[in-house]
Amino acid sequence: ERKKERREGGREEGGRERREEEKGRRERERQEGRRERGREGGREG
Repeated sequence: ERKKERREGGREEGGRERREEEKGRRERERQEGRRERGREGGREG
């Protein structure tokens, strides 16, 4: 699997980086939302 990624890495590296950035932003948002939800419900986390 890694070899395939490396072969297509040069072409999709930019898109991949952008996707990672979006993933990080989404995860951060999810964490913040979870914190707020935890404060309200206190069920999660």
